Amino acid sequence: MKLKVKNTIKDAIIVSLGNNEVTQTPTRLNAGMLIRVHYVQELDGGLLNAHLQDGSTLINISRKDVEFCAIQNDLAIKEIRSTSDPDPAPPAGTDGKKQIKRSRKSCCGGS
Repeated sequence: MKLKVKNTIKDAIIVSLGNNEVTQTPTRLNAGMLIRVHYVQELDGGLLNAHLQDGSTLINISRKDVEFCAIQNDLAIKEIRSTSDPDPAPPAGTDGKKQIKRSRKSCCGGS
C-alpha cells in the first residue's frame, strides 16, 4: 500500500528496532513523496502511525498531511489480526505439550 504525503511534514520520527535497541530518528517528509507502508494505524487527535514494510514505523504524522486507501488499509489490518493469533490451538492429536500415542491395530486382530 502507498502513503502519499500531501503537505511537508517537518517533525516526523522513524522508530526502528535493531540490535535489540530502539532507535528514533527525526525525519522530514516532503510533499509529493510516496511511501510504501504495510498498514496505517490511526490514533486519537488526528495523528497516525505508518508501519513500513521494513519493520520500522513513522510516527507523529498528521492525518490531514497524508493520503492512503482506507479499504486497502482495513484489509491489511484484518489480515494482521487473523494471522497473529497469540495462543493458537495445539495440533490435532496433541495436548499442547507432548504427542499423544495412539495404538494402531489391523482389522483382523493383528498388532
